[in-house]
Amino acid sequence: MKLKVTELLFNDGFVEQLQESLEIQNAICELINTCQDTSTSPADAVNLWLNLDKINAFLFKQADNVGIEGWHKFNTKPGIFKILYDIKISQPLVFWRMAETEYPRLSSLVVT
Repeated sequence: MKLKVTELLFNDGFVEQLQESLEIQNAICELINTCQDTSTSPADAVNLWLNLDKINAFLFKQADNVGIEGWHKFNTKPGIFKILYDIKISQPLVFWRMAETEYPRLSSLVVT
């Protein structure tokens, strides 16, 4: 076990992955602090989450073409996203479960 830990510590790829993970987690912590404000709606929180540059980079690495197209649709708000915003869905899980009918890949990235 100690040998495996030592190998990881001297593995540049692992160190880069760890640094990237920490940057994403720090960005998420900042988002959480913003979202604790009672005036921030769940839909606004999701929008903030998806607009973080580091999160965008993560999504682009994880998403296929369909997921990226869904992300674009979320940002431009046509179709189901317009409907969900117009009826002011207040619970993020409900929002993404409803969006999942048309954008399952994007929803799976957000809800996991």
